[in-house]
Amino acid sequence: MTPTGQGWLPISQSRSCGRLGINIITSQKHFDGDKQSIDEAIQNMKDTGVRVGFMIFFPGSYEYIMDALERHGMVGEAGYAWFLGDTAEDWEQVVREFPVSKARRFRRLMHGWFHLLMKPFGDDRRDTFEAAVRRVPFSVFDSHDVEITPEHTTAHYPGLAALAYDAVWTAALGIDAAYLQGSPVQDGSEVLSKIRALDFDGASGRVSFLENGNRVSEGVEYHLSNLQTHDNTIISINVLTFYPGRSMRKVTAPMWQGSIESREATWQVPSDGFGCDPGEIFNATLLDCSPCPPGMFQANSTCLRCEVGTVAPASSMSRCIVCTEGYADREGMSECTRCPLHQERKANTFGTDSSDCGCMRGYFK
Repeated sequence: MTPTGQGWLPISQSRSCGRLGINIITSQKHFDGDKQSIDEAIQNMKDTGVRVGFMIFFPGSYEYIMDALERHGMVGEAGYAWFLGDTAEDWEQVVREFPVSKARRFRRLMHGWFHLLMKPFGDDRRDTFEAAVRRVPFSVFDSHDVEITPEHTTAHYPGLAALAYDAVWTAALGIDAAYLQGSPVQDGSEVLSKIRALDFDGASGRVSFLENGNRVSEGVEYHLSNLQTHDNTIISINVLTFYPGRSMRKVTAPMWQGSIESREATWQVPSDGFGCDPGEIFNATLLDCSPCPPGMFQANSTCLRCEVGTVAPASSMSRCIVCTEGYADREGMSECTRCPLHQERKANTFGTDSSDCGCMRGYFK
């Protein structure tokens, strides 16, 4: 798996996955809207053999990311699984901003993607929160340090907005409690102690904490949505609901990348290729692992021909072996060519052609 995105987001994902025992193959970062850094990140993912990716990016980077994924053959193909973070809720609206031909292509490529949405808002909480934001004059929001427009204050806020709002209040209430007690607010341990004792009704639900510092999950849920393209429109279908620390509920089977023609929905997860044994590579057509044939060896996610002077006598080899007797004068050989009768490999040669053979002791030309 690979998280990719900007700033602290992929770093945070990597740390979280590490604590849960999820193997992070590579973590790539890019700058928003920067074509070169995006292409380098996707190229690195391709070179590493990534098959499952968690993408954290904003709509400003969308076009470059999709172009790079398509250029490297990593999107719209069976055998890949892409997951999106909570940076946009309506991807059809994002795609609609592009010219008709490009929008149609992007819709096809996004069929089978997954979208992880945090749902701390109930409808009533969202309405209350958004109404409160709209009552605040824009001049209060406007700042040279934050890029914000009047449209932001009238937006339909994603779940992360509620968590951000409650996080600020949590910090403020913890500092206030420490200050009222007479403790120096510079003492982070005392502030942290006050934060852990908080219990209040926030925009995202009840805000209280366990002894280990994790938030009580009451009122918070995640929806894993499946992006599907029907009638040239991206629709989002909830396939799984997850209640942190409590339970998980399957809703409907998803469609995967490469299923736009078959329309097959299944819970069977395509192999990501990293379960393949040494000497095998992932076959995107069969959705299974295939051995590298004799004469070739497995290097990351592909089979390469053995170099001159080396051979792979069997299938499923992860490295080639040197010819100790005879020679290998072509790439991709599965066995060494024997030296002519009464000849053997000369000392200090590499066995790359027949000139490395010499007469055995007692014979001469």
